[in-house]
Amino acid sequence: RVLFPNSDPQGRINFLDRRKKDMSDCGMDFVTGESVNPEVNLCLEKKGWYLEGGPVCEERLMWDSPICIQWRKKHSKPDAKPWG
Repeated sequence: RVLFPNSDPQGRINFLDRRKKDMSDCGMDFVTGESVNPEVNLCLEKKGWYLEGGPVCEERLMWDSPICIQWRKKHSKPDAKPWG
């Protein structure tokens, strides 16, 4: 999880620039900061951005997505349950 740097103003600028670039690179609108496309969300996870609840492919709304079913076969524990 990437944490927001509190003390250094340049660190905050760098953080926000990185977030905007990573979102754009993955095809997410950085203004809304949300996507219902699991591919976009998995791209952001690969860049180090995670949802607080857990992996996006274990989230209830993404659970049945074919790409997430495949992702869970490789990455999730056998007893994984949807969250959210």
